[in-house]
Amino acid sequence: QGGARSIQLEATTCLAAVAARCDGGQFARCYSVLMPVLKQLVSAILHKVEDRDLLGKVFDCISVVASSVGHTVFLSEAEGILQALVQAASSPNLPKDDPVQEYLVIASERICTTLGADFAPFVPHLLPFVLSKVTCVSEDLSKQHNEQVLVMNTSEIEDLQNALSCTYTFAEKLGGHFAPFVAQTAQVVVPIFAFFVTEGLRDLVFDLWGQLCACARDGGQPGVVVELCSELLRRMLPMLQDSNPDPAALKSRVFGVARCLGKTGPGVLTQPQVAHLSQLCLALISASFDRRASLRKDNGMDADSAQDLDETGSSSGSSSDKEEQEESDEEEMLRTAAVTLATALMRHQPAEFASEGLAAFMSVIQTLLQPLNRDCDRQLALHMLSGICTHAGELPAANWPSLMPQVLLDTQDPTPGVRRSAFYAASTAGRLPAFAPFATEAARRAAAAVARVRGGGEKGSVKSGRVAQGAADNALSVMAEVLLHHPDSVGDLQAQSALWTMWLAGLPCQEDAAESMRNSKVLLQAVEQSNLALFGEGGCNMGRIVALLVEACDPKVVDVETSVRICSLLRSLDQSQLHLHAEALLPKRRKRLHHLVGLPDAVVPPAA
Repeated sequence: QGGARSIQLEATTCLAAVAARCDGGQFARCYSVLMPVLKQLVSAILHKVEDRDLLGKVFDCISVVASSVGHTVFLSEAEGILQALVQAASSPNLPKDDPVQEYLVIASERICTTLGADFAPFVPHLLPFVLSKVTCVSEDLSKQHNEQVLVMNTSEIEDLQNALSCTYTFAEKLGGHFAPFVAQTAQVVVPIFAFFVTEGLRDLVFDLWGQLCACARDGGQPGVVVELCSELLRRMLPMLQDSNPDPAALKSRVFGVARCLGKTGPGVLTQPQVAHLSQLCLALISASFDRRASLRKDNGMDADSAQDLDETGSSSGSSSDKEEQEESDEEEMLRTAAVTLATALMRHQPAEFASEGLAAFMSVIQTLLQPLNRDCDRQLALHMLSGICTHAGELPAANWPSLMPQVLLDTQDPTPGVRRSAFYAASTAGRLPAFAPFATEAARRAAAAVARVRGGGEKGSVKSGRVAQGAADNALSVMAEVLLHHPDSVGDLQAQSALWTMWLAGLPCQEDAAESMRNSKVLLQAVEQSNLALFGEGGCNMGRIVALLVEACDPKVVDVETSVRICSLLRSLDQSQLHLHAEALLPKRRKRLHHLVGLPDAVVPPAA
């Protein structure tokens, strides 16, 4: 509150650091004393030009404190603080290097994250200030238009990045409430698409554009979504069709367009647009393969050999070898980006994709999946097939007799990455009726893979070991899909129970968060449906089931809705049975079970 200005600066910085590292509940005890002091300091220096750096630090500190204590505690103070932020942002005749401005952008983003929808009334006042940071760059861009290169110093790049990140947070946290500001924001952001910027900035612009599409969609403005999508394609398609591209930049743009289209929702693209984008994806993949063949030829390698660059260039370790490998990696990621874009089309425009792109993609899959091809090419084919099985259903099922046997063979490939991709492809097909002829063999291979990897039978480096565990996670999903959708292929009730028991033994998933959520939901669903094969003879699997449900009831594992269902299910179990299962739990899980279901202390025994 008093003392030298330098001490106030240090004290404010120190408080922000402490708040950032403290548990919200702990720091909330200091809140009622600390926040009035910070507000008083803001009032004292808000209009003092000589204290602008201190004012920025105080706003930064307040935003960190708000983030620490959370929405409920901070809400009563929010209006006064945000009004002061607006006043600070609208002060007249501010120099370009005003120290407050950088802090205001970051503080606004943090407070929006804390308040969520309650931040909406302040968007009209703060958004113009945040967008002004982008507008300045847009004006510079127009002067540099002939060069198509964005020349910025480090400080300007950081300011632009902070402004884009803040605007993205506004849009993400407010959702449909941000819809009235979509057009204003898009007009400011769109010029950046045309220029060469850092990959991080480019990704931010794409993420923001995609979020604008989502806000317009959720805000009931389908026409705006169509306009945003059309403008994106108008600006991006010429760049994606460059005959002499930089693979890294092209990869970033293709991934960016895919993320944007993934946010638009169904029915936004016309059939001609879907046809053009489908053909573009295949053209990108083909051109990338051509460049790879040319590079290998230039290095005296067989263009058709299955040997990868890293298998030939790793021995010398020369700078040229490293550059070649980096280029190879970028090309591989570019091909993956093209498949990701195609998957976005499948997801939101399935009928149009089926008529315009499906046959061509199935032909490419058939070609790339051949066993003598490179691992990365086969994984690309499996990636394509997974997307098609997920979004096109059984439309390509006529191809399965020639494809699925190879997919199942790939689940035993010596390369963990190929196994992982193959198991994932099999799991996406496993939920479909047409998979029935392959279900028995798929379940057998998946169970064997889980037993081997979880049992420590996988040898290799730490990295390959993690990939192998990820493959086992996907194999668990294959087992789950077969048990849910093709139980008769497993055998009688006893055989099904044996496979459920093996599945339970392989859980929880070790590496793949998406598969962890997927399998946790399968477990919950099967218990809710009183699946006798899952419970085992005499309910012998119930202890393991309770332990897994307790572990799954975590925001890092499942969503809120699933957590609520798990809690409800656990509370519905017989208390005496729950007591028995609790005794077998580790102390940490026992404590969590007590918290979830509110068992009396006598029911949950202390740790041995």
